[in-house]
Amino acid sequence: MWQLKLNGHHWQWPAGEWLGISGPSGCGKTQLLTAIACGQRGLLQSPQQTNLFDYPAHQRGLGWAVQGAPLWPNQTVHTMLASLATRHNFNDWQECARELHITPLLPQYTNTLSGGERQRVALLSAFICAKHLLLLDEPVSALDTNAAREALNCLRRWARERQLGAIIVSHQWHDLASSCDWLYQWQNQTLCAISEAHKHHVQKQPDNAYALWSLDQPPGNGQVWVNGQTLECGPLPGTTQRIRIDAHEVSIAREPPTPSSIANTLAVTINALHPVSEASIIATLDWYNTELYALITPRAVQALALAPGQKVYAQFKAHGIRPS
Repeated sequence: MWQLKLNGHHWQWPAGEWLGISGPSGCGKTQLLTAIACGQRGLLQSPQQTNLFDYPAHQRGLGWAVQGAPLWPNQTVHTMLASLATRHNFNDWQECARELHITPLLPQYTNTLSGGERQRVALLSAFICAKHLLLLDEPVSALDTNAAREALNCLRRWARERQLGAIIVSHQWHDLASSCDWLYQWQNQTLCAISEAHKHHVQKQPDNAYALWSLDQPPGNGQVWVNGQTLECGPLPGTTQRIRIDAHEVSIAREPPTPSSIANTLAVTINALHPVSEASIIATLDWYNTELYALITPRAVQALALAPGQKVYAQFKAHGIRPS
């Protein structure tokens, strides 16, 4: 178990898991990460019961990717990464570079890279240096949504193999939802599981509701596994760890549907019906204690006589399953 006591913040989270921080600009998130990396007071207790603040910053085993992704000047990417790998006895860095699409950048000098390229290199640099914990401050802000998701999923998969925890700051919900296990909400200083945080996210933005489900194992052969059940899916990256199913992709039936091109039919229970507008209602559905959402019309609610507590059938196409 990790434990942090610093500047009025007190967190505990399991070894090998990722903790995200959300909060408004200027609230002090970057300063907190800086204090974790360089500060001298407080408690940063590792799962081995060691307070990393008892060690100089360069001996704490932290991998730090900061905003702006500063890299070594006047060096090629290869020279920089190879030097770090040698220093930290990291032998597989070139395979990691390939997965992060860094290999074509290796001959280039660091000052010639674009913002997104710099961030990819900074992510790998942080991972090479991290013995205990990753500190990631807006690490994929220069990448588009799909590229950011892919980069974070790669990093998260490698970290899981090494039982490497992380603290990540991001203003983008999809960055936190795709990679984190826990979320610290700066304004009210509360720490909760990402699944619980996602419920609150849906309540605030119900017109953009989607289910966020963790996979039991990586996708393969056009299928994903959730709650021990098999679902049909479209093409998904092998790094996918969580999936999203948008509410507008989900339909509801009172009786078991006949066979059709809609691949996935789940027996669910209606937990709640929340009006979003005059034309839309969000149905919150329970599937093995996992929430699914359906965006339906008041006419459909009336025609099907839907009400909380009812057993119904939710359907969505294979291509309705997307990476989170």
